[in-house]
Amino acid sequence: MTNCLWCNKVNEPNVTWKNFFIPDRRDPLCPRCRETLQPITKIACTRCGRPAESATTNTSICRDCERWQQQRASLLQNRSVYPYNETMQAMIAQWKYRGDYCLIEAFQEQIRQQFSVHYAKLRKNYILVPIPLSRERLHERAFNQAEAIAKLLPFPSRHLLARRHGEKQSKKSRKARIASPNPFQLVAAEQSQATILLVDDVYTTGATLHHAASLLNQAEHHDIFTFTLAR
Repeated sequence: MTNCLWCNKVNEPNVTWKNFFIPDRRDPLCPRCRETLQPITKIACTRCGRPAESATTNTSICRDCERWQQQRASLLQNRSVYPYNETMQAMIAQWKYRGDYCLIEAFQEQIRQQFSVHYAKLRKNYILVPIPLSRERLHERAFNQAEAIAKLLPFPSRHLLARRHGEKQSKKSRKARIASPNPFQLVAAEQSQATILLVDDVYTTGATLHHAASLLNQAEHHDIFTFTLAR
């Protein structure tokens, strides 16, 4: 018997005749916590993957993506695992800012499933590029959450970008995020013809991922996609 990774209550498996002899894989979350953490199934924007409020998937793009397109955006598509709801915000804060690394176990199965749904079917040869932290931020947090996500995916990772230290994105207003200068610099080039897939924890305004994509685009990588834990 184990406890839920999030609420710490006893996590009793639901035993049926179907799984009595061959138990199901243990879910690190209890059924109640898992219910609040459902993956995105319908999208409102085909470009950034913004979750749809209704049951019908939209085929247009949102205003934010229209603005990025006007700026000659290099990013073709983002897809995310979960909506950035209240539970997701709290879990990412615990995982990312308080060093609770083991919370990745609560996400890992659906990260793999959603990646397969959105990207494996495109049959591309991907190079994963985790969004880097500055040296100071990495020392502060002890791990890079984007790298933790990338390690769960079935493609190699390359560190093509470095990040200058600055104010946390979470501390900035929406307007300040969009207007912020590019914090990245290119430190290596990928010589293969693989498609670049940027990996990060959260897509909010898209500024971070668009900045990274613009640099990679300048290095002759024109097909750039992104995959994030939450949107």
